[in-house]
Amino acid sequence: MRLGYEPVVALDHDPSALEATRRNAAANAAAVECRLADALAGPLPRADVTVANISAEATKRLAPLVDAETVVTSGYLEQDRPVPSGFRHERRVVEGGWAADVFRREG
Repeated sequence: MRLGYEPVVALDHDPSALEATRRNAAANAAAVECRLADALAGPLPRADVTVANISAEATKRLAPLVDAETVVTSGYLEQDRPVPSGFRHERRVVEGGWAADVFRREG
């Protein structure tokens, strides 16, 4: 949100994670709508950018559910290289053995 993206919607299946998100958003004066949901259970809300901190395997399952041009994934080890169907890899950042990737929708 502080980079100009809004609205920001946070989804998680863990109520504790959502509570941590609410506290973090409040501490940073960020307006974030938090929803208890399983992101892998069905289509996701339309977004310019979807950000997911999930396993590399879940990244592959997430791709067909995303309605966004850009997807940023993280939460997996450097040696994991998810390739979500329908997206092309654009950038990778690695720190401390963990990786984050940026993908753009193909076509």
